[in-house]
Amino acid sequence: MPLPLFSPAMAPTPFGTSNKVGVRQRLLSFGDGYEQRSEDGLNARPRSGQWTWAMLEPADAQAIIDFMSANALTGFRYTFPDEAVEIKYRIVGDIEAVYPNGVQRSVTIQVRQIFDP
Repeated sequence: MPLPLFSPAMAPTPFGTSNKVGVRQRLLSFGDGYEQRSEDGLNARPRSGQWTWAMLEPADAQAIIDFMSANALTGFRYTFPDEAVEIKYRIVGDIEAVYPNGVQRSVTIQVRQIFDP
């Protein structure tokens, strides 16, 4: 069964949102300064990041929190804005909700790419 598609009402805000591409590699250093490098296994460039939605209406914030809570371990599919490729992610860490002005909400999550079939 395919993972659920995450389609929030709005994209993560640029402030507080980051995307990283990790590089797992093997390195063998020789005594003369020469190094031999190779990627460490399949899928050696996993993506990760922190996504933040700021100043959301309570219903939109709750929809994100509910979706992430329900799919935190199994994962979900998401196409980041300005990208054409759909990637599978899972939650790592907490789902953080902040109420900066008492009315609107900010939600922050940390994600990591998964390579499940």
